[in-house]
Amino acid sequence: MQSVTDDKMLPVFLGDEQKAADIQGRGYTLQPFLDSADVEALQTLHRETLPAGASEYYVTAFSSDIAAKRHIYESIRAVVEPKMAKLAPGYRILNASFVTKKAGSTRGRLALHQDYSLVDHEENVGLNVWIPLSDVDTTNGCMRMVDYSREFHHISATPPNPSPYDPLRPELEANYLTDVPMACGSAVLFDTRVLHATEENRTTSDRIAVFLNLYPEHATPRLHFWNAQDPDRLEVFEVDTEFMIALPPNRYLEDPEKTSANFIGFMDYKPRPWSLAELQSKLPLAPKPAIVMTPTEEATDAARKAVTYLVGSQLPDGEFQTEFCYNRRETEDGQTVEDLMFDSSPFVTSLVLYSLDFAKALDPKTADATSKGIKFLVSEMDPGGLWRYWTRKNAKRSIIPPDLDDTACISALLEEHGVSIPNDHWLFYDSRDKRGAFFTWLYKADSLRKKWLSFRTGGNAFTFTEELWQWTKGEDVCAVVNANCLMYLGENDGTRKAIDYLLGMLKDGTEEKEIVFYAHKMSLYYFASRAYFKGVKSLEPAKATMVERILAHQQADGSFGDELLTGLGVCALMNLGVQTETLAKAIAYLVSTQQADGSWKRIPMYGGPPTPTTFGSADLTTGICLEALARYAPPAGK
Repeated sequence: MQSVTDDKMLPVFLGDEQKAADIQGRGYTLQPFLDSADVEALQTLHRETLPAGASEYYVTAFSSDIAAKRHIYESIRAVVEPKMAKLAPGYRILNASFVTKKAGSTRGRLALHQDYSLVDHEENVGLNVWIPLSDVDTTNGCMRMVDYSREFHHISATPPNPSPYDPLRPELEANYLTDVPMACGSAVLFDTRVLHATEENRTTSDRIAVFLNLYPEHATPRLHFWNAQDPDRLEVFEVDTEFMIALPPNRYLEDPEKTSANFIGFMDYKPRPWSLAELQSKLPLAPKPAIVMTPTEEATDAARKAVTYLVGSQLPDGEFQTEFCYNRRETEDGQTVEDLMFDSSPFVTSLVLYSLDFAKALDPKTADATSKGIKFLVSEMDPGGLWRYWTRKNAKRSIIPPDLDDTACISALLEEHGVSIPNDHWLFYDSRDKRGAFFTWLYKADSLRKKWLSFRTGGNAFTFTEELWQWTKGEDVCAVVNANCLMYLGENDGTRKAIDYLLGMLKDGTEEKEIVFYAHKMSLYYFASRAYFKGVKSLEPAKATMVERILAHQQADGSFGDELLTGLGVCALMNLGVQTETLAKAIAYLVSTQQADGSWKRIPMYGGPPTPTTFGSADLTTGICLEALARYAPPAGK
């Protein structure tokens, strides 16, 4: 069914056909909206303005503190308005407020209702926006919508006036409400005529959302008042933001209280109640399964399975396994088979433990696995706080010297867990080329401090064999290694030039030339974004470039190429604060490719020239995929 309003709305705000179809059809559309910085700013504002003793279900619009409501409106508007042109072009913000549903609420359920009609529905479409500041699903009070309920064409007044769906409320709540889980910072943009509700928050964290009333920029917003003493008509007033901020909720105002609004007349309105048969013929039952923006429940379940796999796969000494491909061969049917062998290294363990940290709330056994892994890494430390790629139980250990890649990743992890290690920062600063970029190998005592360390260790600090040079060069500079050095050292005078090196490389698009040891550019985006996530904000100029190049790899099946690249890509996007439906497609791909034991298959991630596809393991792929899932769908209440 299409109304006159629908024809008139098309040129106003619907910048794309899908958004138009959603609003004209079921009445709402899910859209990516805020980035992580916006969410953090709004969470801070909420903490600063939530009054002590607020009720379990608290809406700032219901407060009697006009100054506080005005401050909240202005502050929210400052954050969201720059992005409104993309979400709802042609619309302006009339009012803005917070909606808080306290953790473990028992009186926080919001019954089926319709928001105020703030436009002339014969001429315009009124829109509202609801933006959760955490992931929401059925456990913490996500939105529940009655699809196509705009077809009631009800004019909603204050206080609530009789509606055509009043006798149908039990049926609507039982069979017509669709749960709409959403990702943190996303937005549901909906026609104000759409019926909706929310349930209790059963989690251990408050559920906070931002609520916006919008109106077309060419129209003047209006509010309808219903007087129970004159029930068959509505009083219609033109209003502005200041009036809405001061408006007490859901009650009739006497004339002296309306002086700041402009009375434009009465409207005869006596809605005809729908019959059950009419409802059944015009509105569809809630779909099963519910419409979702993000498969959070599936992602959480997959993440728990991954934790179980990793805890079971960890070796008794705490190591997570690395495998070396020593031969590739073709079978008679044209398949490539890799001959693999266990190749003990601390590097994969450090990466898996980093990823496992994001899942520590999923399973208490992660704490024991992490403790074992850290002890293993500490046991592999060389004097001076250095690490080599191969462990002491690996016969090849003597071939290689310490390197900055292993040392950076392991040192940062231990530092994060409060483990004290020798100050090794100086070794990094003494290992840079003329550009200020970091070398990979610590193979010679070419500074006074290195000579002192070599002397203290009886010449053993930087030992290696000449066999090393058949695979690499002493002055190798790898962009990924530099990203890991930045992640560990942070932003300072000693890393400024390395930051410039990465920025220049990303600007010029020369990533492939500057990656020595890793199989794909996605590894660079993962590790560089990890440095950004950990505080190296001077990489901000490269953020948009990295996002664009990551998204360019997405395939029709939602992947970024394979399971490992997809996990790396999802983590990189989240490190960069990106909220997009791209993530939902990628997460669905990861869920669908998880193996029965909870793992993902071994895919080589790194190696050395000329073959950077040598090393990897199911443990490594699973760790990266787990990080993506756990960060995308954290446990309820976290």
